[in-house]
Amino acid sequence: MKIGKYIRSNLPKIYFFLISIQKKIASFNKPYYIYITDSLGGSFKTYIKERKLEDIKSNLSKRLDSESQKVVDIMSNRFLSYPDESVKVPIDENNKIEGGLLEVETKSNKEKIGLFLDEQSQKYKLGRQHISDSVFYFDHGLSLFSKKAHDYIKNEDFVDLGAYVGDSTIALSKYDYRKMYSVEISKRSVAAYLENVSNEGIDPAKFELINVAISAEDNLPNMELPDTGSAGFSLMRERGKYDHISIKQKTFDELVNQYSIRPKFVKVDIEGYAMHFVKGGLDSIKEHRPILSIAIYHNPIEFFEIKPLLEKELRNYSFCLRKMTSEVKDNHCHSEVILLAYPSELVDVISIV
Repeated sequence: MKIGKYIRSNLPKIYFFLISIQKKIASFNKPYYIYITDSLGGSFKTYIKERKLEDIKSNLSKRLDSESQKVVDIMSNRFLSYPDESVKVPIDENNKIEGGLLEVETKSNKEKIGLFLDEQSQKYKLGRQHISDSVFYFDHGLSLFSKKAHDYIKNEDFVDLGAYVGDSTIALSKYDYRKMYSVEISKRSVAAYLENVSNEGIDPAKFELINVAISAEDNLPNMELPDTGSAGFSLMRERGKYDHISIKQKTFDELVNQYSIRPKFVKVDIEGYAMHFVKGGLDSIKEHRPILSIAIYHNPIEFFEIKPLLEKELRNYSFCLRKMTSEVKDNHCHSEVILLAYPSELVDVISIV
């Protein structure tokens, strides 16, 4: 372990070359899977089977740009074509990807993004496993917006729902937020967050950690669950043997009022609970009109229903969908699909990659 840290600090090029070789060797012994997550709020296949696919696709696709419509079409194809995680089986990795590739998944973009992330991993002290496409390359979608949108959020409050180990706080510091309000349910992740932001020299006055779960309603009882501390830690999933924790539940509106937050950018990746954020946060969204970056790939309610609901409730807002990872293996075939919602006056066109 000490040798690895020394090589990384003093010979980073050699370190990352050796890591890439190690991953390549390890991959030879691992079966290749592509599957659809069904443990974070229900099966996409069941949801689609109980409804008319063309109707729910049409409702979601209204007033979306061409790339967003392509995301809807390709993801819907994959939801039906690949097995659910609960019944996954190994496949030949040389098979063509169902529905075809999105622009972000093409070989040239995958290589470009990979090189960029390797550079970022040498810049930051975070482990390479925490330097992800969606966070460091796409900035949760902010890199796709124009300067006008960046000016709109400058020196304003950011909210990170699903803060994990502080990767977003670190990556988004370039946008010069006034303060980052980081909401995280895992006490283990909170400890890692504090260590990581300290290692990167983030001023403690620039962030506030809030250890609560996001709810759709006020005055709900505490949640009891095992603290896995993983990136996929969710109130919807229990697995493994971990310390049990008791977590308060609060709506987004409650948090905004309690901490006097003025949110102009809100990132939401709370492992299947994004609809709870929307239902418990509409008043704050309407008042402050933030740019929203919402991960909607965990379950069919998120994917098919959040955008139509926001579209109904919000005036003068525009929407687009982007897949913010170049990977397709495992559940990456549909993961990191992000709904961007933003005041219409900020931008006419959102970039693809």
